[in-house]
Amino acid sequence: MELTQTELADMLGVSAGLVGQWETGKTGLTAKKAALLERLLKVPMTWLLTGDDPAENRKAQTETELEQLELLRGIPIEKQEQFMHIVRSAAKAFQNKET
Repeated sequence: MELTQTELADMLGVSAGLVGQWETGKTGLTAKKAALLERLLKVPMTWLLTGDDPAENRKAQTETELEQLELLRGIPIEKQEQFMHIVRSAAKAFQNKET
């Protein structure tokens, strides 16, 4: 959001120094401040606490993954578990060949 430490600190009712300590990991967020930050910044709690964005993890990372997802979505819901059984078996076979 391109806020300065001072601007964010003012929004949270804390000192800019404390915001700096959060950023560097010198001190941790309280649950109350983390919840407030989540609402103010409109970011997931997981991202605040770990730096990981769950939404990014759910996105296709390559063209091949995107194609696989599109193929899966084209299969009727009631057939997807059967399809996944085939995919799991194939993945296991490929993993076993590499070791």
